[in-house]
Amino acid sequence: MKLIFKDDKIILYLNKFNMHNVDLNDKKEINKYTKHILKRVQKNYNIVLKGYYTVNMYFDNNYGIIMEIINEEGLYIDYFENNIDINIKLYKDSFLYEVNDINISNNYDTYIYDNHIYVSLKNTFSDTLMTKFIEKVINIKYGIEKKQIFKKLKVLG
Repeated sequence: MKLIFKDDKIILYLNKFNMHNVDLNDKKEINKYTKHILKRVQKNYNIVLKGYYTVNMYFDNNYGIIMEIINEEGLYIDYFENNIDINIKLYKDSFLYEVNDINISNNYDTYIYDNHIYVSLKNTFSDTLMTKFIEKVINIKYGIEKKQIFKKLKVLG
């Protein structure tokens, strides 16, 4: 689990080992899992979360989930004083990975944009292969940012 703060959001990177076989088709299970993760974030990072949050969950079969946790301050009322209420939006996505250098392979498509190298995975990676691959990753693009970059990419061999 990796946590960063960016643009008034908490972004949480959860590889598939942290997902504990969560059924992404079961809304109750997703809600329960998300609340569990938010409690872990509070405990492990000493962060106080209270009020109403939108949680955008981006799911990739190879990586796992990236959660954007956004505090909806305007919707905060006294009812939420010591509670967390969440609105979860789940997006099934395929991530775009920024890397320093990569060997051209049949396992992924390679692109260049703004002097950065990106790859998208063609196949499902084994856990071992994905772990080795993630070590080479500088940044992960997903959602709107990925779509904007995809419009401008140049394909490499």
